Amino acid sequence: MAIIYTYKVKKTPTLADLVLISDVEDSKQTKNVKLSGIKEALDVVDSVIATLPLEASSATGDVTLTLKGLSGFGTAGQVIKVNSAGNALEYGSGSAGDTYDLNATQDGDNVDLNLISGSGTDNSVVQFTAGTNITLTRNDANQITIASAGGGGSELSVLQSGNVIDSDVSKLNFISGFAAVDDSGVAGKVDVNAVYNTALDDTIATEDALGGIAAGTTVADLKGDTIVSLLDALLFPTVLPTYNPLPTRGLTSSVTGTKEVGTTHNPALSATGTKNNAGAYTDITIKKSVNGATATTLATGTPTESSAASLGQQFGYDNANNPNKSYTKTFTDSSLVVPAPAGSANTSTVVYSSTADYNAGLALKDNKGNNDTRSAAVRSANAPQAASSGFASSNKTITGLYPYYYLKSSSPITTASMVTAIENGTATASVASASGNLSIPYNVSSQYLAVAYPATNTTKTKYYVTALDNGAITVVFNPVDTSNVDSPTSLWSSISYKIHTSNSSLTNSNSTIQLRNS
Repeated sequence: MAIIYTYKVKKTPTLADLVLISDVEDSKQTKNVKLSGIKEALDVVDSVIATLPLEASSATGDVTLTLKGLSGFGTAGQVIKVNSAGNALEYGSGSAGDTYDLNATQDGDNVDLNLISGSGTDNSVVQFTAGTNITLTRNDANQITIASAGGGGSELSVLQSGNVIDSDVSKLNFISGFAAVDDSGVAGKVDVNAVYNTALDDTIATEDALGGIAAGTTVADLKGDTIVSLLDALLFPTVLPTYNPLPTRGLTSSVTGTKEVGTTHNPALSATGTKNNAGAYTDITIKKSVNGATATTLATGTPTESSAASLGQQFGYDNANNPNKSYTKTFTDSSLVVPAPAGSANTSTVVYSSTADYNAGLALKDNKGNNDTRSAAVRSANAPQAASSGFASSNKTITGLYPYYYLKSSSPITTASMVTAIENGTATASVASASGNLSIPYNVSSQYLAVAYPATNTTKTKYYVTALDNGAITVVFNPVDTSNVDSPTSLWSSISYKIHTSNSSLTNSNSTIQLRNS
């Protein structure tokens, strides 16, 4: 390659001419590039465009920028402005604004404030005009006195129904029935109310209720009340809202009543509540107690919510406790075996109970549209509903007992044969309490009769058929005997029974015979 200075020189290159470069982006390989490419890489300005009042000597090459019409600096105090032709700038003098002198002159009852311009071309007058009972006096060119007649303010005309009572009033004195109170929030404003400001002794009290004013209300209680508020209380006494219906509870069970010991059941329980004028129910709990023992929890927690009947208006106002809601918690006590009585008791019990918690309700409006301000109370019809916990429903009970039995036979019945009849299912069972009088189907014809009942019950000592046919039980039956008995269906075993067997064959057309305790 030749030495660079040995090449010929081109005095006026063009943008299409080539130049050798080392490409740093490609391992410094030697490459050629057009001058136009170098120009673009350097971002060279191609031309200059000036906007008035700026002017450019040329668009390209060497360019000089000037302000049209100006060269160099002006003199001190000059300003730059547009020339009279409006086509260039020039230096010139700044103009000063006009000045004014003020002086007052009397103009009859009025006073004129004269504004005299320094140029003499912009004079004007502002006039102060005297109003009623106002005097304007020019003291000198720089001072004016404003005075009001009547010593401290304008007189006031007092009218009643459009007729002038007095036209030069400077003071108002409110006596009985009115009270004037300075309004501290508004300057120069006084509030006047018609009030009950009697001179009666404060301790005097009303004998009877008057509208909404209760008997025993004292003068002191009413003094200072406005006449309007007193008339409102007398003519339109406040009627407070009531809160019926109150919150309710319920508990149902698919199995209740008397059941034979040892039988198996599946009670489906449903504990419910309706909030009505209270708040939402937050918990419903179902419990079970067997033979009076401490209750165990079957179900508890947040209940299922559903819609309930809307609560009606009072005094034309909507009930704030709408929408009304009902709540439910369910449980099935699967495979419940009716327990045996405890100790010497005649019966056993399975008691299902339920409690619930709910939130407070909202206050309702009285007949005047004001919210009830009475303190909240729990399930009171005369107060907003307070929150409550442990709201109990009625209980559902399954009573367990051993049946009593009776047997009719054409042959004599012994204690042993009665036990056999019970255990083989021949005797008729009655799943009912034997603690009181027993009514046994009678209507016998030459038949023997036996009756057996659990020994924990009171021994029967009397019989009764009619008012003419009754007496000691031994008239009809042998002395009572006892024996252990097993259930004919294997529900229980070895239960002691008291057994009465008739001492002779019986004939009687009456429908029942009673075995009585006394």
